[in-house]
Amino acid sequence: MAIAEDFNLKATVKNAIREALEEQGYVNILIAGVTGVGKSTLINAIFQGNFATTGQGLPVTPNTREIKKDGIPLSVFDTRGLEMADFDATINEVKILVSERAKNPDPRKHIHVAWICILENSRRVQPAEQDLCKMLASYIPVVAVITKIRSNKSDQGFSDKVKELLPLARNVIRTRALPEEDDDGKIKPALGLEELVDLTMQLVPEGMQRAFAIAQKVNFNQKMHSRLIAALNTEGVVEAPKEILILLKRFKKAYESKNSIELSESISSDFVGDIYGRTKSEFIAFMEKMFQGFPYGVSPHLKIEVINISSWTDSDFSCVVKMEANLKFLGLPTSFNWDSGKLFCKTIPEGRESYWRIIELRKFKG
Repeated sequence: MAIAEDFNLKATVKNAIREALEEQGYVNILIAGVTGVGKSTLINAIFQGNFATTGQGLPVTPNTREIKKDGIPLSVFDTRGLEMADFDATINEVKILVSERAKNPDPRKHIHVAWICILENSRRVQPAEQDLCKMLASYIPVVAVITKIRSNKSDQGFSDKVKELLPLARNVIRTRALPEEDDDGKIKPALGLEELVDLTMQLVPEGMQRAFAIAQKVNFNQKMHSRLIAALNTEGVVEAPKEILILLKRFKKAYESKNSIELSESISSDFVGDIYGRTKSEFIAFMEKMFQGFPYGVSPHLKIEVINISSWTDSDFSCVVKMEANLKFLGLPTSFNWDSGKLFCKTIPEGRESYWRIIELRKFKG
C-alpha cells in the first residue's frame, strides 16, 4: 500500500528481496532413468529457465552430471546408465555420491530427494530401478515418476505394479510433461506435474523448501493467490453487506495484480482522502508509481479487516477498516510489512451499474 511520502519503497523492496534470497537455501534433486524416459523434458517442464539442455552439466561421476544455472537455487543430478549391463557400477557411483554429500556439514550440499523415472510404455520396472530405489531410500526420500503417460485415467494397473516393485518409494506419480495430440486430434494437457511438485515440496527439508519453491514454475500462479479477509468485531455488529465485500475484494484483487485501471474502478470520482492522495487522480497516480517501482518477481499482498460499521443505508455504507500489506518475492514472504492502523472508509453506489465505490478514506480519529 502507499505509506508515506518519505518512505523509500525501492530501498525497502531491495532489502526485503536480499533477505529472502539469503534465507532461501539450496536444493539438490537426483533424477535417474533409462535413455529416452524423458528426464530432460520433465526437468524443463517443472523448473525455471529451460533448465536441462543437451550437453549441459558438469560430470560428478562417469554416469551422473550436475546441472545448475545462475540465479536458480537448484542442482539436478542427472543419472544415466541404468540400462547398461553393468548397472551395478552406476548404482555404486550414486551411492558414493549421495553418502559423501550427506556427510557435508553444509545441508545445502546434500542430495535432498530422488526421482526415479519409469517409462509407462515399457510396462516394466527394470532390476536396476529396483536396486537403485532400495539403495537411495536408505539415504533420502524417493519418488517413482511414471513418464509419457497416454491415458489421463487408467494405466491398466501399471502404477500398482510400480508400487509393488518399489515399496520404499514415497509415492508413484504419473506424469505427462508436455501437452500432446491424440489419435483423434484432441489435445491432452500436461498432467501430474503439480502433484509431483507438491509431493517433492513436502519431502525436501524445511530449510530448502524456499529454494525449491523458487526453482519450480508449475505452481507459480498459485503462489501469487491470496484470500480476502473481511472480519467484523465481536460487539454484536451485523455482517457487512455483500456489495461491500465485493467492493473490497475488487480493490484487493486490483492492488495485488498491480492494475491501476481496475483499482480506479473501485474509487469514486469524488474521492477524498488524507494518506494515499487527496483526490482520485492523486490516489491512482501514487499507486501507479508504486506498482512501477516493484522489480520483476515482487508481488504485493493485501489483507483487509472491517472492524466496525458506522452507517448503513441504501445510499452509503461507512465503516472502520484496517489494511495490512506485505510483499512476496516469487511467492515467498519477505520482511516487508505495513499496517495502516484504523481507517475511516465511506462507500457509495455510483454510475449506471450502481457499483459501490470508495469515496472517502482517512485516518480514523476516534
